[in-house]
Amino acid sequence: ITAYTHKDDNNKWLIKKFDSDEDNSVDLVKNGDLIRLEHLQTRRNLHSHKEPAPITKKHYQVTGYGENGLGDANDIWKIEIIDGPDKTHIKTVRTKMRLIHFITGCALHSHSKTLPKWGWEQLEVSCNPYVREKNNLWNIEDHFNEKLPNSSFEVFAPSFLESLRESHAVMVQSNSGLKPKEGEVTSRPWQWPINYR
Repeated sequence: ITAYTHKDDNNKWLIKKFDSDEDNSVDLVKNGDLIRLEHLQTRRNLHSHKEPAPITKKHYQVTGYGENGLGDANDIWKIEIIDGPDKTHIKTVRTKMRLIHFITGCALHSHSKTLPKWGWEQLEVSCNPYVREKNNLWNIEDHFNEKLPNSSFEVFAPSFLESLRESHAVMVQSNSGLKPKEGEVTSRPWQWPINYR
């Protein structure tokens, strides 16, 4: 399994109950649920086992496994919503979550390490035994289910305070690597909203 920074049909996965292939009813995916993820194009399951990842040897390998959605117990993942109480359901775009491998306890992980030419220089996806790292966080960008009504994307628009917080976080991150020249006037993040300097 690899990752890359643009959207296409290879990014689509079918979320299934861990113990059933039936999709007759609509169930919201909740914190603590056990699921299987089937890649829509290849019909293989997201799978991990205790083999070292190709680049990050301290992590476990993540692969596509099985045929037509059939696999084994290494295809089971647990949903862990960040700062969410038990049985909170996932919300598109807004929910940050971890996918914890049920058998090994590692977390699905991706970072900026690229694979060699055999991996088309895409980003490595691995299963990280250090569960609390920030690159173990995921969200769901799109959700399609013919049994549910369509909703407007406007509901995901950030509030003024969320936009202000995000813009300041981006400024802090981008400015943290800059060093002032001798005699140059600088400002601190708390001074930006009030235009102090």
